[in-house]
Amino acid sequence: MTESTAIVLAQRIGWLRQMRRDTYAVAQEWVGLSCTAKQIDSKGAIAAEEWLAGPMSVLRHLGLLQKTLEHLLKTDSPLLNDDELERRSDSWVANVFPRGWVDPLLFSGYRAEIRFLKKESPSSIRDNMARSYFEDNGEWVGCCVVLGAGNVSSIGLQDVLNKVFCENYKCVLKLNPVNDYLGEIYEQAFRVLIDAKVLEIVHGGAEVGARLVHDVATTAVHITGSSRVHDAIVHGDPPLDKPITSELGCVTPIMIVPGKWSQRQLRYQAVNVASMLVNNASFNCNAAKVLVTAKGWPQRKVFLDALRCVLAKTETRFAYYPGAEQRHADFCAVYPDAVVSSDSVPQGHLPWVLASGLDANVATQIAFTDEAWCGVLAEVPLAVETPADFLSSAPEFCNQHLFGNLSCGIIIDAATRRSVSDAYEHAIDQLRYGAVAVNAWPAVVYALGVTPWGAYPENTLGAISSGLGFVHNTRMFDGIEKCVLEAPFRSMIYPPWMVDHQRPLAVAKAFTWLEAYRY
Repeated sequence: MTESTAIVLAQRIGWLRQMRRDTYAVAQEWVGLSCTAKQIDSKGAIAAEEWLAGPMSVLRHLGLLQKTLEHLLKTDSPLLNDDELERRSDSWVANVFPRGWVDPLLFSGYRAEIRFLKKESPSSIRDNMARSYFEDNGEWVGCCVVLGAGNVSSIGLQDVLNKVFCENYKCVLKLNPVNDYLGEIYEQAFRVLIDAKVLEIVHGGAEVGARLVHDVATTAVHITGSSRVHDAIVHGDPPLDKPITSELGCVTPIMIVPGKWSQRQLRYQAVNVASMLVNNASFNCNAAKVLVTAKGWPQRKVFLDALRCVLAKTETRFAYYPGAEQRHADFCAVYPDAVVSSDSVPQGHLPWVLASGLDANVATQIAFTDEAWCGVLAEVPLAVETPADFLSSAPEFCNQHLFGNLSCGIIIDAATRRSVSDAYEHAIDQLRYGAVAVNAWPAVVYALGVTPWGAYPENTLGAISSGLGFVHNTRMFDGIEKCVLEAPFRSMIYPPWMVDHQRPLAVAKAFTWLEAYRY
């Protein structure tokens, strides 16, 4: 390591430490503003969502980046232990979670891995890690315009973190008008980057974004949003003449592997799926959107009835994102009689919807082709009965018929998984998604910070699907194919994002404090 690189690393470690202090200092106000905008009681259970998806997620990201840079400075080598790499399904994987002693306590039974492209080897994986520091000495390579997302308050800041600390770009963060009320909070949290002339935060609509991306000082662009907006930027007049990375949403499938479940297990998984739908009023790119089931599963109807019951008892949310009412109406027009909430909901709220029994052979229907971006869910049964047949058919259906390749989920009980272990591993291998979550909401992959977040690496600017590139890459890997998270069929520690958690707000605040001070 050169002396100049060591100086750069020391400076950036100092920045990260300061940002952790500053971010935690504004966390309460940050959540309060988000709750007000989304018409959430800041002292109620739902406010936990804003803590976990906001300051907690950013604090975790900051701490993990700090740990990576401290390791680089101390050892002059990337943060990768020999025992983390292993061979699986013709690919090398890095077992990145859990590490240390805190992770197993908080996430008992959870494990996560990064799977690399088949061309990668242990030597190439190591050689390509943190190249911006080993090859470029941490010197700035240009200015990246980050077009922020309006739904989850941590997205824009975490996109900036990835561009600044992993790719050596200075950044201009253009806030989305939907949540630009957080501008002053972001400025306080990341003031050290602003003072160092590394970050500028700007407000404005599409015209401001267009001017920024085409500015001569801009050398790269990153967008979190829709494929429609992405294509308007890339293929507009004038077309974009600089590199762009993106995360653009998905019709997220949750595959329910048929098994023999107890009543308690049925209820738990109904809550699990409902939680994947209702969080943040379903304005999440990883919200459950299509349940894939087996038509021959004897408990299919019982499970769907249990899911409807949970949704009917779950509080509806204010539809704060523009256009939600129309998208909800469009879905309900195609699938009438699918509403499961009560007939009357508060003004500005939308009822939860579950449309079941969709025809898997009608590939053009709206539930498969359009990301609804509101609280609707569809169920499609495949003409199979056994777990092995389902694990063979479901990945093919999802890969070929559902829009997007960002994230997906599988729900499978332990006994069934053991009985079809080869079919299970083959299904994981075949799924063309950037994140595969087993028995957990795919959003956990987003929040862990050690698991990069992005679309499956098969997209092009001409066929963008869920986007290009990975963010949240705190270990600074290259050659990533997908991330796989596996959780117990029924978690020992009840996840705080479950809709019936008894004390989610207290847990969310505790998680936020922990991430502020654990490193």
